[in-house]
Amino acid sequence: MRETANRNFGPATNFFLFGTAAGIGRTIAHPFSVLKIQTESGMPGGRMGIFKGAYWIYKQEGASGFVKALPISVARIVPHVAIQCTIFNHFTKNMKPVEKPNGKRAIQLFTFGCIGNTIATLITHPLDVVKTRLLVQPSTLKRQFYRDTADVFTKMVKTEGLFSLYRGLLPSIIGGCIFSGTMFSAWDICDGLPWRARGAEPFIIGESYLWGMIAVSAACVASQPFDVIRHKVMASSPRLPNYGYTDAKGLNILSLAWNAYKINGIPGFFHGVVPNLCKVVPQVTCYMLFISIMSNMFKPKVDLHQSSLSLIR
Repeated sequence: MRETANRNFGPATNFFLFGTAAGIGRTIAHPFSVLKIQTESGMPGGRMGIFKGAYWIYKQEGASGFVKALPISVARIVPHVAIQCTIFNHFTKNMKPVEKPNGKRAIQLFTFGCIGNTIATLITHPLDVVKTRLLVQPSTLKRQFYRDTADVFTKMVKTEGLFSLYRGLLPSIIGGCIFSGTMFSAWDICDGLPWRARGAEPFIIGESYLWGMIAVSAACVASQPFDVIRHKVMASSPRLPNYGYTDAKGLNILSLAWNAYKINGIPGFFHGVVPNLCKVVPQVTCYMLFISIMSNMFKPKVDLHQSSLSLIR
């Protein structure tokens, strides 16, 4: 495993670099995030596949439909990624590269990733809930329940209580732990491949970039069922019209998950996985380019490892 941050920079500098990279990456990949969350919640466009789903959003809302809730989405991802990376770096700063990864090391990295993600989720979860409510509500003004971000906060607190801002927290933490743990441990395994462990020349062009995408993609697939459940929970409420903007309803997480299974079956827990994977390419590319540019502005160079793995859900 390479260093996850430049040790010649302080925590504040690394916090800024990775948070900024996350914000830029999310801005570019946001249209895929819109399609993913609408698909996971069970909106009509989500049942049409990625291309027809994108066309459905365009017909309903126009081009603006692909950038709605962008400010709150960026406001959530920047601190989430920065906090997660800072905590992960704190726990792994004394870990040394090894010739061959082992089970104990993988468990350690998985655990450190879980800790970082859990703390970041506890802090930023209300922003995630608000973002989800804005993304899934109907596009027509007559049917919109919320006017803007501030209106979501106000109505949720007044009608559902303060703790409504933490709807879906449990599946978010579980899914986030699976995502972060898989991501960090998968990268370490890829970095320990024989030709990489020997410090040889790259086996293929862009190998470091490729392993970053593979690690994040594996994490996306592994955590997708919990991503589906958490967004259905966030988008639903007894206070919303028709109990919320989801295909499955439920009084709690278990009943909602069971109803989702009865409606969509096992494949339903992987709805949205294609746009989720599509997010990986622009985000990893943006992260690596950003860190590469920053490495030329600040010496010594910033390592690319953390930048490619700081993708958020």
